[in-house]
Amino acid sequence: MQSALLTKAAALFAVRDNAFSASLAFSASLKARRLATRFAVLIAIAGSCVAALAMQKSVARDIDFPIIQAALGTTKHESVDIDVWNRTLRINHFTFRSDTQPEIILKIDRIEASGLGMAPGVLTADRVLIDGLELERVGQPSNQSSSRLVYKAPEIAIDGFSMPIREFPTANSATALDVVRLAFARLAEIHATTVSIPAGWITTEPSQSRSAFAGAGTIEHTLFNLVIRDLREGQLAAISLDRMITLGTPASSGRGRTANEIGKISISDFDLRTLLAMVGPLGAANNDFMRLFREAAVASFAGTLPNGSTVNIGSFDVSEFALRPAAVNLDELYALAEAADAADRIQLPGQQRNLAEQVASFLTGLRIAQFEFRGLKTHSTADGPIEIAVLRIKGLEDGRLSDFILEDLYAPRLKDPLRVGQIAFTSVDVAGLIRKSAEFAILHNPPAPDQLAGLMPMIGGMELNGFSVPDKDTGQLIRIETFSGSWSQFVGVVPGTVKIAAKMALPVGGGDNGPLKALAAVGFRQLWLRFDASAEWNETTQTIAFPAQIEFDGLFSVSASVAINNVARRHFEPDPSKFGEAANDLEAGSVELSLRDTGGLDLLIAHFAKAQNISLEAARQEIKENIDRALLGQLQTSAELQRLANTLGRFVATRGATLKINITPRQRVNLMQLMDMLDIDPLRAISQFNLELSVDR
Repeated sequence: MQSALLTKAAALFAVRDNAFSASLAFSASLKARRLATRFAVLIAIAGSCVAALAMQKSVARDIDFPIIQAALGTTKHESVDIDVWNRTLRINHFTFRSDTQPEIILKIDRIEASGLGMAPGVLTADRVLIDGLELERVGQPSNQSSSRLVYKAPEIAIDGFSMPIREFPTANSATALDVVRLAFARLAEIHATTVSIPAGWITTEPSQSRSAFAGAGTIEHTLFNLVIRDLREGQLAAISLDRMITLGTPASSGRGRTANEIGKISISDFDLRTLLAMVGPLGAANNDFMRLFREAAVASFAGTLPNGSTVNIGSFDVSEFALRPAAVNLDELYALAEAADAADRIQLPGQQRNLAEQVASFLTGLRIAQFEFRGLKTHSTADGPIEIAVLRIKGLEDGRLSDFILEDLYAPRLKDPLRVGQIAFTSVDVAGLIRKSAEFAILHNPPAPDQLAGLMPMIGGMELNGFSVPDKDTGQLIRIETFSGSWSQFVGVVPGTVKIAAKMALPVGGGDNGPLKALAAVGFRQLWLRFDASAEWNETTQTIAFPAQIEFDGLFSVSASVAINNVARRHFEPDPSKFGEAANDLEAGSVELSLRDTGGLDLLIAHFAKAQNISLEAARQEIKENIDRALLGQLQTSAELQRLANTLGRFVATRGATLKINITPRQRVNLMQLMDMLDIDPLRAISQFNLELSVDR
């Protein structure tokens, strides 16, 4: 419609230009022809005026025809004014109404195009002004509740406008989605230097629903100074919006209303062709990722929820946002919105799984390089203030995150006040976790160990720094300075490699009735603990090793390594009952232990001496004798036990010593039988191993 109308108008301006050129040619002739020249000019002017009247009637007729021909709806308008000499076209009170459900209604008070011109196959205008635009979407298909969406813009200015000259495609029938597709397709063909909308309003009236979001009533969004720069070939170089305010009517429950304010929004390299692919027919949708925009930044966000809770965000940024139209399609978005609206009514297990699958499938259709919030603050009457300095999401693709990072979390009024310096998760399968959570939600009992083990492949690892929480017994803080854990090389859902490391401080108080009470008696207020442990399976040697290092600051440090032999793939069984059967052929491997005294023996002896009211030397000797009685006071003894007792005695008698014990099987030893034997006959169990014992300074 627009192309036919504007093309004829531009042709009319060409008639004017030709007439003017003709008058100039006559004026350049002999003075004797002045009278003839004036007469020719009058004829040219009169001709152009007649042409203008004829063209104006033709333009008026052409406003309706292509839209009707495309079977999209009907149009009407009032006067069409053409100013030939100023190359200006004006259409007054234009209305379009679609023949679809939901119905789309477009009303424009005035369209004015100035500086119209034509290039080969292209129509241009220096400036296009649109006044009093109102776009309304109302109603739903027959099986859904009715809703309404209205967009209003008092003024839209388009500078440097151009578009190809061609008609709308024809169709025998159309839906509201067809109208949207056609609008995006035509918009992607338009070139413009600048599009500016000083103010705009978006009003939504949600459908009647029993969901938690129903009853919120009308929501109005006010947009200030929207500017689009360099629109060409379906790409927008830059989009900026100074501010947006959202206000909702008070909820029907009598609670407050939603109120949000968003600061300046900036988007660069926005691609309309991606939106066009999103609204395309689902069967023809592209399954490759298409970038929607390169970068987007929001200066600030402040919001109030109906229950009085507040949310404030200092800023947030998104980079390299892409999607797969086959997964993130307008049809899919409608289905997801309907599912979310009915979420509180979902009770059947199948319905829960379907909702989880819809959300997970949507996530697999997104790819985001980075998404970052800064200065996030919330406040509620139940939990009080919660602050997060940074929330960063990196590398979302196919439903999996490469990194999820949260920095400086502070929640002082929770039931257990919490502070976290940083928590990070790597390689997080968000889509898989959503699907698993739906499976767990329908269980009548807590998930079994093998079911919980299925979560491990969905997270590659985690790090925790600066974590603190109050200890209920002492009132002091339990502090985790660093913690890291990772797992990989999965055999089924069980990892073949696990690494864990931590450094933490445990509070020590006089009222503690646990093992730390003795430390409080000798002046300890906190105990620093460091450990680094791992498990690694070697499929070639069928051996799994468990190396570990543990340090109790000011007490002891321990390094150990334990090996288990004859470990095959069948032993990686998450079900405890099945693992018990598979473990019958596991074999005990070597054990290496190194225990270094860093002050713990002196504290133990001092505490024992005080309790027994004896000297330190007497306490040391009595501890040595207690070890001898424990090991050698059996009905049966052995040379190995004698050697062990002597070695432990030397370790107790030597300050700052290191005890080393190496245990090697004399022959193949069944692990399960060994564990049973240790309970029944410890001496016989020990006799199956060679012991290497030493004490070093």
